[in-house]
Amino acid sequence: MLEAFEDAGKKLPAISGEDQQQFLDKWKSEGLTAQAPTYPTYQWRTPVIAALKILKGEQVPQEWILPQPVVTDSTLDTYRSQGMPPLHYALCGCQQMPGYPDKWK
Repeated sequence: MLEAFEDAGKKLPAISGEDQQQFLDKWKSEGLTAQAPTYPTYQWRTPVIAALKILKGEQVPQEWILPQPVVTDSTLDTYRSQGMPPLHYALCGCQQMPGYPDKWK
């Protein structure tokens, strides 16, 4: 969407994006007016963890609420990862995995 404004030579509007490295870098470098509500990619594994616990007879929370932070101007630098590729997601949940960040570059 921003590209249409850029191509037309118009002022960039306020925009909502996501925690993808390419968007976060553009936001930072161009001083965009933006925010990024997130749907962290680590959420896919929660049902798998819950299912394994249930199969083992372990208790799981009736309501499992996961954090869904919002990237704002004041937290942007916290979520940007220098040297990561454009399609890297800040909330991938991979930061504690073996080989991070080298295997992601």
